[in-house]
Amino acid sequence: MIKILIGMLILVQSCFYAQVDPGSRGSFPQGWYSETINREGRSMNCRIYYPSLTDGENAPLDTTGGPYPVVAFGHGFFMQTGYYLSLYRQLASHGFIVIAPQFSDTQHGELGRDLIFCLNHITAMSATSGNRFYDLVDTTKKGVSGHSMGGGASLLSTIYDTTITIAAPFAAAETTPSIIGTINGTKSIIYLISAQNDGITPPATTQIPMYNNTPRNKGLLTIKGGNHTKFMDTGIWDWTDANGYINRNDQIYLSQKYLTAAFKLFLYEESNYWKFVFGDSVNADTSIILESSINQLPLVPFMIKKLHREQYPVKILR
Repeated sequence: MIKILIGMLILVQSCFYAQVDPGSRGSFPQGWYSETINREGRSMNCRIYYPSLTDGENAPLDTTGGPYPVVAFGHGFFMQTGYYLSLYRQLASHGFIVIAPQFSDTQHGELGRDLIFCLNHITAMSATSGNRFYDLVDTTKKGVSGHSMGGGASLLSTIYDTTITIAAPFAAAETTPSIIGTINGTKSIIYLISAQNDGITPPATTQIPMYNNTPRNKGLLTIKGGNHTKFMDTGIWDWTDANGYINRNDQIYLSQKYLTAAFKLFLYEESNYWKFVFGDSVNADTSIILESSINQLPLVPFMIKKLHREQYPVKILR
């Protein structure tokens, strides 16, 4: 009987909703601005991208599509926020507010707290009358991501703040304090995106132990032939990792596709993205390898997109 019900739900979903490609740009133009924020003497110049009416710096925010979930992104070791602009634009085009701080040092635990501070900074704007984000931030959903060192820091942030909904880093690095040793304390959904031929944070010694030690709902998506540096828009650091065989455009497309899908699924609760995160589409993609454990999620509600949020609530068990 349950199998019949699930089959009917999937059929209804396919009738009402066209296929989407989360690797393509979304429907929103992307506005952005820079702001320097301070946490206990730690100064961070942040790039902030958001869904807007037109592309460009300080473009007017699209007030019709909110509230928007917030994502904080941490850059790699001695990297720059400007190396990931395509990612910020990708997420903003799909309805996310993205804040990317330029870290002031490499103290991993502090970087994790910096990301939390960035999330809270945007959330506070939503409560401030006259602010561009006033009443347009979804304060109930928060996501974190990052690359390499910033990816490890994003995982640490879920240990320090148990209200973070999902962490989905690229090629997350081991940290001090050890995220491999402490990730068993996370309450967040963990969706690791790694590169098969990464010569700097090899999956065998980093993402796989992180995945194995994660206690709850989790995924490990590995891009075949990917390396460590091709998550970034720039190739100036490719000399540090000569491994891998796919080109930068393909690796960026795949990594951003599955990151976007995971955030759409868990931050917007749009269940038609299930197939790209844990379902048929991702499992049929021969360019990646997926391992997952989702036994603590309520599976049936995710098989059909809510026609009306009030009538068909979808909740994620924490």
